[in-house]
Amino acid sequence: MSYCQLMSSLRSVASALRKRGLKTGDNVVVIGRNEIELPLMSMAVWRAGGTQACLSVNLPRDAIEARIKEIGSKFVLTDYARAGRIVEVAKRLDFIRNVFVIGNEAVAGCAQFDELLKDAGDECPDNLNDVDINSMVWLAYTSGTTGTAKCLVLSHRTVVGWLLPYNVPRMATKTKILFVNNMNNTGGLSIAIGSTTCHFELYCISNFSEENLLSAIDSVKPPAVNMFPAHIAWICKYPHLKQYDLSSVKIVSVVGSLLNPKYEREIFYKLPNLLILNNVYGMSEVGLVCRQRLPTMAEMAALDKSKAIARHVFGSVGTVHMFCKLKVINPDTGDKLGANQVGEICVQTPFMLTGYLNKPEETANFLREGWAHTGDKGYYDDNEQVFIVGRYKELIKFRNNNILPSNIESHIVSHPTVEDAAVVGLPHDEDGERPFAFVVLSSGKKASADELMVYVNDSVMDEEKLRGGLRFIEKIPRNDLGKIIRPELMKLL
Repeated sequence: MSYCQLMSSLRSVASALRKRGLKTGDNVVVIGRNEIELPLMSMAVWRAGGTQACLSVNLPRDAIEARIKEIGSKFVLTDYARAGRIVEVAKRLDFIRNVFVIGNEAVAGCAQFDELLKDAGDECPDNLNDVDINSMVWLAYTSGTTGTAKCLVLSHRTVVGWLLPYNVPRMATKTKILFVNNMNNTGGLSIAIGSTTCHFELYCISNFSEENLLSAIDSVKPPAVNMFPAHIAWICKYPHLKQYDLSSVKIVSVVGSLLNPKYEREIFYKLPNLLILNNVYGMSEVGLVCRQRLPTMAEMAALDKSKAIARHVFGSVGTVHMFCKLKVINPDTGDKLGANQVGEICVQTPFMLTGYLNKPEETANFLREGWAHTGDKGYYDDNEQVFIVGRYKELIKFRNNNILPSNIESHIVSHPTVEDAAVVGLPHDEDGERPFAFVVLSSGKKASADELMVYVNDSVMDEEKLRGGLRFIEKIPRNDLGKIIRPELMKLL
């Protein structure tokens, strides 16, 4: 799709949604694998004055229903694989007006997305003067499923702020960008839409596999690729790289979780012309926080492999990004710490979330005195390079997913033989962390580890499966308030 076609399609879809009853502030849910229709629909909803909400493709039907009910969406865009689930949900939620499906295959209860593209565009608003820049435009969920996930409320001002850095490009227009991020989260969709503001050529992989990633690099010849740490680790260990031409790649941006130090160095040699490894740090609530300093195009032209490795700060997620402030505090006292002192990372930016939907207490706990308390453990050095070394919060980072242990624990203890359970992240060199369970059986009850793992894995989302394993213990360590003492469990791994 060309940029001219993109603008024409935006007007058509925005107009078609207006004719079907979309009003300023109305919500539209988008859920599906990476397809060009996802960012197109999101931008068209904004162009029409609406709010879009992205949902994970891994959600079970009940979780999809709970989130659509919480959001109150009038329209849903999905793909063929999920259309049946969405239609079932729509039958129970009478406020859903239309379900649109991507592709040419007809699905009972769905309208074809392509029908929206046929609209003349005559009711696309010429301006959005009736939209408050501080009003809601984007809803996105944090980790967890029904009852535990928090819905982020992001404003027009926030989205504009997140896209501003793309207006200072370090690559020429029409640069090919290979995109593997999931467009159903804030980071992925921001990159996809932000790249269009620079007039880059964006290529995305719908049916992702590591081999497809290498094949795409070979065929597309992109100078820039976005990857997760797991992809870096896989490439470094893959024995057949020479079957693919990877010489085009000069810039790799890494998002999602911490990069293994071994693979951070090794990837420079696995990708023969890699010059920039842009390891970034951010979160859905505040956007991009830190990134490596990218060279200008003139500086890039003067780089060779040895200079590239020499300028790279290994272990760092870069320096604080434009518009951001960062401080490190003692998590117990709140006192501000100095350089090379490890503490909790706190962030301040004019483009943070408005809050968590219908969760004022959680919002107040996260945003304190204008600062976002990330729960991440880190420090900055004398050169203002930022290093993330761990987390105070309990989330498990599996690939690009933030996993809430309590959700998995609730499934484990629902088994009739289980008295208590705790889940922690087992370090893994490719996936970052894998969920690992400690289980206490009820007195007189018997169950095998395999039996419990099958029971749990059949009822949770894919990223929540107990890939790390399961172990029986006599007692889960807890403090006086009943909270699990997870550091004690980590010592047992």
